[in-house]
Amino acid sequence: MENKKQIEVELRGPLTDRKLKTLSAQLKREDKFLGRKKQTVIFFQKNKLLNLPKDYLRLQIDENGEKVCLKIKSQIGANQEVEFFLKIGQYKKAIMFFKSVGFTNYSVSPAQREDFLYHGAMISLKWRCVIGPHFEIEKIVSQKNNIKKARESLLLLIRKLGLKVWTDKAYSKYKSYCWDKYRLTGRLK
Repeated sequence: MENKKQIEVELRGPLTDRKLKTLSAQLKREDKFLGRKKQTVIFFQKNKLLNLPKDYLRLQIDENGEKVCLKIKSQIGANQEVEFFLKIGQYKKAIMFFKSVGFTNYSVSPAQREDFLYHGAMISLKWRCVIGPHFEIEKIVSQKNNIKKARESLLLLIRKLGLKVWTDKAYSKYKSYCWDKYRLTGRLK
């Protein structure tokens, strides 16, 4: 079985409530609407056993199922992803597994989202989440030398849609501030 490497090139930025509504309507008119769902993502933070960046091990739960995702940062705005799907209802076992290997600190991020395919990019509009309304736009590439080209094409789409992008540093700082403010962080006992 061939295991193809996937590198996610992703950018994100803030939306106002008004821009969220108009952008959703525009994307539904102009390209492919993939669906709407509620989801909860649990971000597990650094542990002593694995030297992973903060928030790069995730458990995602929504009505379509559950999955574990490990993101390995390869460049700013680009991550190699490894993910596997769980049977519905197994997230508690996954949490216990993470706890047993030292992932005891976590942050919870509930959200509602709409997903679109737009000119070859995946766009997610998110709201009712800790960091407020925002968008994520991504392309998947299989080779590191394609990251720059993918990022440039995402920036062109963002400009076309009249959106602004968070820097990685600004996003990380804002996300940490929001999680602390709403106390959605914790420690497994």
